Amino acid sequence: MSKRSHTKAGQVTHERKEEISLLLSCCGLPPDAAWEPVSAGPLNQVFKVHTRDGVYALKWYGQGRGAAVRFLTEQAWYDLLKPLAQRHMPEAVVWQAARRCVLLKWVEGASLKAEDLTPAALADVLALVSALYRLRPAAVGRAFPPAAGACFSLLDRLDAVGQGVEKTARQLAGLRGAKALAGRWEPAWQVVMSAVLKRAEKAGMDPRLVLPLSQRMLAAPDWGLHQALRTAGGRLVFFDFDGAGWEDPAWWLAGVFTRCEVALPLQHWNSFVPAAVRLLGVEPETVRRAALLLPASRFQQLCGAVERLVERSPAAARAVALKELEAALTDLARAEWWLPV
Repeated sequence: MSKRSHTKAGQVTHERKEEISLLLSCCGLPPDAAWEPVSAGPLNQVFKVHTRDGVYALKWYGQGRGAAVRFLTEQAWYDLLKPLAQRHMPEAVVWQAARRCVLLKWVEGASLKAEDLTPAALADVLALVSALYRLRPAAVGRAFPPAAGACFSLLDRLDAVGQGVEKTARQLAGLRGAKALAGRWEPAWQVVMSAVLKRAEKAGMDPRLVLPLSQRMLAAPDWGLHQALRTAGGRLVFFDFDGAGWEDPAWWLAGVFTRCEVALPLQHWNSFVPAAVRLLGVEPETVRRAALLLPASRFQQLCGAVERLVERSPAAARAVALKELEAALTDLARAEWWLPV
């Protein structure tokens, strides 16, 4: 069910096997059911479970800091959206708060590729956006928190990206073969940040202005086209909503077009972004703010690409990835990333 479903999740220890058996029992499944790891991120782990009654995805949030919040926010998201968006999400079977895990029905599908971004696929994305708007009153009543990592002013967002840039620069400095890229990283961000602030000033946008609740949307911190599966029937199913809450719609929209994994081509900007803004029920000004934030969002995505690069061990793959990152950094100067605001 995850886009990482074909990656190795590492060696499973005897203790971990016993732990998973306990999780399965808590979810009402046979403790000796056959399972396989499909995703092992820094925070969550997902297992594909085979039983006589069907195939399931077991998502475990771990016991670390923030695990309870991630569990509770994803459960709240599913409970809220179930009436209107059930066809766009896996079906949750059991939420086990004591063990911080959820059992979901397995969704068979393929991760999106560029050729899958058809008008029908984009209509599916907009249908979920529309559902989010219609459920706003219920979300306000449930006191949803800000999404993990959310920022509601331009200055706060640029500061958050800047902190990520500093961390990435340190990672590059310690990476063999990345000396040239490490030297470019922070200066390039300073240029982008200054340009964004100058464009905001020219457009009459106050970078300190805090976005009110009425102009925010519900979203997960890393929700995008890279977290969708295309089923055999052609519909899109989205997953991974832990940390969900209120988010700046301009930042979410910019992210749809800047993801390194799979992004909507910028040629769709003038049709997709205004349509999403209307369906979200937010001010038309959101379109301009999304355009303003586009290069900053792209820079944040490149920082994420460096994090994934650090995890790569083969020297050949690392060298290729470094060249791609250098090209991507240079590519940020293209006019396409600097849309009119």
